[in-house]
Parts: sequence; C-alpha cells; structure tokens
Amino acid sequence: MKKLLIMTVLLSLALFLCSCGKEDDNKIEVNTPSPTAVPNYLYECGGKITLGEYKGLTFSNDTEVTDKDVEDAVKELLERYPNYIKDETRDNSEVKDGDVLNIDYVGKMDGKEFNGGKAEGATLEIGSKSFIDGFESSLIGKKVGETCDITVTFPKVYDKNPDLAGKPAVFTVKINYVNKTLMELTDDYVKAQTKDKYKTVDEFMKYLRESLETEKKNNLESNKLRQLIDRAIENATIEVDAQDVKHFVDQTMSEYESYSAMYGMTVKELVLAMGDYKDYAEFEKDVNDGAEQTVKQYMVLQAIAKAENIVLDDETYKKAAQEYMEGTQIKDLESFEGTYGKDYIVYCITCDKAWDILIDNAKEVPFEPEKEETGDK
Repeated sequence: MKKLLIMTVLLSLALFLCSCGKEDDNKIEVNTPSPTAVPNYLYECGGKITLGEYKGLTFSNDTEVTDKDVEDAVKELLERYPNYIKDETRDNSEVKDGDVLNIDYVGKMDGKEFNGGKAEGATLEIGSKSFIDGFESSLIGKKVGETCDITVTFPKVYDKNPDLAGKPAVFTVKINYVNKTLMELTDDYVKAQTKDKYKTVDEFMKYLRESLETEKKNNLESNKLRQLIDRAIENATIEVDAQDVKHFVDQTMSEYESYSAMYGMTVKELVLAMGDYKDYAEFEKDVNDGAEQTVKQYMVLQAIAKAENIVLDDETYKKAAQEYMEGTQIKDLESFEGTYGKDYIVYCITCDKAWDILIDNAKEVPFEPEKEETGDK
C-alpha cells in the first residue's frame, strides 16, 4: 500500500506526502471532509487527460551486473570526483582560465588570520566561481610555483560567516601545481576517496560490483513501478497546467532551501558541492522535469481510479490507513487524520488501488539490453 509514496520519492526528491488530483469533474468523491485545522496536503491540479491503454503493460527486470555497468559506474565516479594528478609540463607556466590548481592559502584581516580562511592542498578550478569574487581572477597570469598576495572583499551578505561580510581580506596563496585529469582509477585515488577503507583498485572494484548487484536487487520493485507508470503516461494524452508544475517545483526548492540553510549555504552552492550535476542549470531542469512527471503520474492514477470506479468502504479505508501509520510515529487513526486530513488519506489509498490495477494486469517480459551502435550501416 505504499506504491504512491515509493514513486513520489523516485520522481521528485521533496514530494513526500504531497499529491494532486485532476479537474473537478474527474475527482474521486470523499464522503468525509478534511478537518479545517490540518495543512492542505491535497493539492488540486488542473490540466486535461485522456487515458490510453493501462492494462497489459509490460515490464522487465535487469538483475545482472555487466562489465559495462561497472565501467559506467567508474566513469560516473571519475566525472563527479576527478582523479587529479600533477601536470609536470605546467611548472613555471602562467595560470589561465579553466586551469584546475592545487593551492595553499592563508587569509588575513588587519594582519590576523580568521577562521575558515586557511587550507593546504585545496583544489580550485579557475572560472568556477567557487571562491569569492576576485580570488580566482587574481590568480590568472601568476606563475605556477609562485606565492602571491591577493586582496578581495567578502560579499555584503555572507551566510557562511556573517562576521566577514563586506570586509576586505588579504590571501597569501601558493600555487603548488596545475592538475590534469586521469580518467582511470589508481590505488592512491581509491585510498583517498574511501579514506583508506579500500587500498587497491582491485579491492574497490570488487566492492563496486557487489554494491551494484545489491542495488539492482533492492530496486526491482521500484523499477517495475516506474516502468509501468511511464508506459501509462506515454499511452495517455495529457495537458498539464504550468501552475501545477510550479507548485511542485516550489516544494522541492523549499526542501533544498531548508537543507542548504542548515549548512550556511545557498541552494546553488549546495547543489554544486554535492557534485550530482555539471552545473546549476542542469539541476533546475531536473527539478522541473521531475515536477512535471509527478503531476502526470497523479493525473494518470486518478484517471484510472475513475475509469475503474474505485470507491473505498470504511473497512478498506481503515486497514489501508493503518498500513500508512506504520511508517510514522502516529499510533491512532484520529491523530493521523488530524495530521494529514481524511480526504488526503483517501486520495493516497485510491491512488494505490489504481497502482494495484496497473500491477495486477501487467506482464513481465525478458530483459533485453540495449544494443550499442557500432557505426556500421
């Protein structure tokens, strides 16, 4: 009975216990109105939908971890956390935009060091704007191996350390060397990335393959659900309301704002520090795409519920609500309804009943790996 919540997590990070319905003439009727004192978890979406085929959909489960899977995982790791090594050919050359430097630095205000202003062996990509304005550009043209002083001014709003906001500082920077990227694992890289948990490439590769195998086994159910809802969405004709997509984008961004505030960072700084996206624009697109897919998911599930005339009797409702409660700290139904509202709980259960119809009528087919294009005609 938790299919709805499983897919919510899959499709958009922050959309926990938040769902949407369809147009007024397509709603599933709820006999008991929600208590007026509870938050409005049940968000009503607009848009238009015409269901396509939703019975007899196929899915397949890929349980084998291939050498290519492992290679792809290594490639993703190296792209997210590059294996930088010293570029011997760049000694004594001038720093230029795009260089990835290894530097030591010490920051001072009025001749005194300040907290958070010192590091050794730090990695800095010139042009990444990961340091305060003026820091990176001041290094352009300096010689590799050189030690220099650069003067910068902290932003007027600086959440990481408000005591530094708006103040000038002098950084003494030693440019140790320019990095180049080695697109392969080494023992030194493995030890550094795993904090000595694994000391050789062979040890790490064994761990990586076992991890991928475990992940595939754990994700069988969620992958099945995702395939089915994706196919049902593809078969339907759907016009989403842009305002509904914005609602779910705003919810996701609100979650990120909460997380980033905990670390004294902006959302952009947090996203880039996580390393999951090549840039902030890619993150914004992912959030928007996830929100749009979430809206479509709920529209399809409610359309199926209407087509199948799903109506909950009191016994079915209480049994399903009890299953939901098991995942919370709430122990009695009255408090559970007081927190989320009975109409919203009914809505979630109804969506799960629609999931049951998708699953009960689905067919598993053998998994066929995608064939790589060889370029032959």
